Amino acid sequence: MFEKATTGRTTRGGRRRERSVVVVGGGGGGGGGALLESDKPVTPPVTPPVESRIRATMTREERGEEDDDDDDERNALLLHNNNNNNNSAEKRLPKWFSPMRLLHLFCLVAIALYLDRGVVSSAAVSGQPPGGSGGDENADDADGAASTSKGYGLQGDFDINYAEYGVLQSVFVIGLLVGAPVFSELSRSVNAFKLISLGLGACAIGDLGCALSPNFQFLLLMRVIVGVGEASFVALAAPFIDDHAPRGMKTRWLSYLYLCVPFGVALGIVYGGIVGTYFGWRFAFFGNALLLVPLFAFCATSDPIDLRKKTNTTNNNNAATNAEQQQVHQRQDKNIVEVFVYDSLKLLKIPTFLLTLSGFSWYSLVLGVFSAWGPKAGFALFEYELHTRSNADTALGILTVFCGVFGTLLGGIGVDYFAKKRKQHFQNQILERHGRGRRARVSSSSADSSADSSVADNLYFSAFCSFFAFIFVVISFSSKNFYSFLFFLAVGESFAFMLQAPINAVVLWSVPTDSRPLACALCTVAVHVFGDVPSPPLFGYLLVKTNENWRWVMKLFTLCFAVAGVVFFVAGMIASASDRNDIFDREVRNDIDISNNSEGDVNDEREENDDENDVLI
Repeated sequence: MFEKATTGRTTRGGRRRERSVVVVGGGGGGGGGALLESDKPVTPPVTPPVESRIRATMTREERGEEDDDDDDERNALLLHNNNNNNNSAEKRLPKWFSPMRLLHLFCLVAIALYLDRGVVSSAAVSGQPPGGSGGDENADDADGAASTSKGYGLQGDFDINYAEYGVLQSVFVIGLLVGAPVFSELSRSVNAFKLISLGLGACAIGDLGCALSPNFQFLLLMRVIVGVGEASFVALAAPFIDDHAPRGMKTRWLSYLYLCVPFGVALGIVYGGIVGTYFGWRFAFFGNALLLVPLFAFCATSDPIDLRKKTNTTNNNNAATNAEQQQVHQRQDKNIVEVFVYDSLKLLKIPTFLLTLSGFSWYSLVLGVFSAWGPKAGFALFEYELHTRSNADTALGILTVFCGVFGTLLGGIGVDYFAKKRKQHFQNQILERHGRGRRARVSSSSADSSADSSVADNLYFSAFCSFFAFIFVVISFSSKNFYSFLFFLAVGESFAFMLQAPINAVVLWSVPTDSRPLACALCTVAVHVFGDVPSPPLFGYLLVKTNENWRWVMKLFTLCFAVAGVVFFVAGMIASASDRNDIFDREVRNDIDISNNSEGDVNDEREENDDENDVLI
């Protein structure tokens, strides 16, 4: 009696529309049945892979879910990488991997590596040379005579003075500066995770060699090996975090990594003091080598992951491919030194990256002075309150470690929070511009691209922190009251450490994807060569020229914070102009899509009216 037939057509707007035709009384073979028609829009079904990719690009808060298990997280990340990387379909993540596990692994590695820095800086490990003074006015005469005649620790065993011990630290930095560019260039052709494992193995061998050193020259060689090994992690760890951190939390995850630096150094000082006092300085290095062995074994034997390579986002793929082929041929015609110089000069031509390195170097000038002269300055200004130099080391050391951990973590959380607010404001502007209907959904895709903090956000945030660090540190060294000095110094140092994660994020995001390891290596070279290495001797020279006017010289060097803030602000203006151009281009494309959809909607309504008139006729 009733038969149903379905016909369909595609509207100009690209949507499928079905027409259901019900035939009344037309069974058998005869015609003449009545037709009852109804038009209904049919939404094309979303295939499961697309749904998975959509969910993978959302944060847990947006999905309204609790923490998933590691398998779900790994699968979501794989789909997310497949959506963002043209070549990722051929890659598979290992079973051990999840983003959170990677973060935990790298935090452990960072603590173990910077534990070595603290061990070398420990007074119980370094000791004092024969005939030296203990430096503590309250030491007993008997102990002082014994230490003067014999010496103890590393300096006592090898009979080296303080200048030679300073060379030991400089040699480590040389290994770091040489190794970072080498590992960054190797990451283009060798798996980056395996390079990190190679560096960990070198650090373990270097620490073991330090523990077994027969003389000072062999110890210097082992310190160079430790510096080269650490360079692999310095150049390659941050790009891994940038690849796998959740959307909207990249800077926060970088802050988790960088807060392990002051924590590891502080833990190394404590560890070196305890082990060096009761077991000797050699056991301190031996214990650190044992700590690195399981980390090296895991990274060396587990299935590796690799860094995300450069993706082609140009519309003209053939032109981009030809340009890349020309660059490959140019690189093949050069040796490794020429390739490094060529790649470095190419990065230094990026204004935002160059200004970031400049500002970071000015910022590191102050940090170098604080680390080398801070406790001595505190004791010189407040000798009556601190009583001894060891008390100054303890008080200001604990203060610096607390401010480093707190400030670094707060900086990562803060810049992501401001980026989230900016994203919401941007989405509201889009909704006000296009309305809240069908058209706004198209335009809102441009807001999704700003889920993470931008380069301009991080640079403005870093400039803000630099200015406030300058103000509060100057106030602290102008204070005559000891507790006011500690309070304002704590606030100033917290602001100074707040820009650690944002500015390292800028180093990663202001360069092409496959150049991030080299960018981290150049950053390491710049902050040491132009920052914390030359500043301590320059401070000492000015201190002598000013008749040890500690307040004036400290405030003069603190002015570098303000200079860094100006440089970061200028770089932020350049990056912001680039961001506005990108947003304008996206909005122009969205406006074209919206106008096309609107015309399609009008034509659909006209076709629907024509169909209804046909039915009535």
